[in-house]
Amino acid sequence: MKLVFSSFPEVSDNTLIMLTEVINQELPVKCYWLVNDMTNLDNIKEKIAYYLGSRSNQVTLVPKKSFSGLFHYLTANYSFGTHGMFEQFPLLPWQKKVNLWHGMPLKKIGRLSGNPVKFKISYTVSTAPVFDAVIAESFEINDNQIVKVGLPRNDLFFKNRINPQITQLFNNDYPLIAWLPTYRQSAVGDIRVDGVQMDQNIGGLNISDLIELDQALITNKKNLIIKLHPMDTLNGQLTTLPKFKNIKLLNSDGFNALHIEVNDLLRHTIGLVTDYSSVYFDYLLMEKPIGIFQFDESSYSEKRGFTSDEVADNFTGFKISNLSDFESFIKNVESEALHEDFIKKNKLFNRYDTAGNNSATLLKKIGLLK
Repeated sequence: MKLVFSSFPEVSDNTLIMLTEVINQELPVKCYWLVNDMTNLDNIKEKIAYYLGSRSNQVTLVPKKSFSGLFHYLTANYSFGTHGMFEQFPLLPWQKKVNLWHGMPLKKIGRLSGNPVKFKISYTVSTAPVFDAVIAESFEINDNQIVKVGLPRNDLFFKNRINPQITQLFNNDYPLIAWLPTYRQSAVGDIRVDGVQMDQNIGGLNISDLIELDQALITNKKNLIIKLHPMDTLNGQLTTLPKFKNIKLLNSDGFNALHIEVNDLLRHTIGLVTDYSSVYFDYLLMEKPIGIFQFDESSYSEKRGFTSDEVADNFTGFKISNLSDFESFIKNVESEALHEDFIKKNKLFNRYDTAGNNSATLLKKIGLLK
């Protein structure tokens, strides 16, 4: 039996964790990863080795845009991807095509966003009833094509492995906060403008704000990692930032060089700051404080739109509107005052999650594992 895998960014997200589970289960299959950009092959091999160790030789890397890539896709029994794969072809009778996507829909996608549905899907995933109908309508699929289980990548929250790449980013052992702003303008993939991108500005803060924020982190003995969205135009900018002491900015290249997954980073944190990202739903499983920094809420909502009122109304956390609010989050992130009713929130957004067994559960539900 043949399985093919693909993702954006390269070798990442739900697809990588599914590959890891397939190898760990020692299934009698041949695995092929369809690589979009073979010029970065050394980094890809290092990351696969980090997650698969000595078993990394059980996956074959193939250029996606090649005769070989097309051949392996067309002859595969299962395909797994995060952003679609060879969508110009119809569903193949001998193949189950599993679109794992890259997060639950907070923002409108597919048909709900007014765009034609381009994905051919045998199965996709929903983490809770609140998303079922949204996903079905967005992708124009039936309920029986939705596998009701947590995201494979969220299995990482329940691992105990220490990632030295993260602990070595700072010259201290202070607790870590992650800030994951989404893009306002994208430079790769689905090119779009979802908001106003101000010069020398990250998620609503300018350079002088960041300098002040760095001082607040020093005072409160905290570290902050700012990880840019992989599609953000900012990844090719902001090359002349000041040298911060307790802030580390990771653009796409910087994060990829760590050879880890986002959820491995988040597992080491005591709090998260985000804006309009589905990472919010994932991080609820950590039961740690979440700051919501939406400096442009009205304009962003008008341009992009949210999937439903129920999802938007329950997308709550410590409200951050400016630098002062951000500093308050840093100061109080370890206090009980910032803890929400995580049980209620997870019942709403992560009801199908299996607390570390999502990948194995998904393999069973699509017929790959008994």
